Amino acid sequence: MKTEQIVKSPRDGVVERLSVVEGDRVDRGMRLVVLVPVGGGEPS
Repeated sequence: MKTEQIVKSPRDGVVERLSVVEGDRVDRGMRLVVLVPVGGGEPS
């Protein structure tokens, strides 16, 4: 199942959205904010 992770980098304070596959590891420098199905939420 493909999901979209909205992560926030504490180093820059920038929020970015990237498509990932369940089981993928998120960079330790990033903090997971929201996990939503692809196509959900506001359009990019």
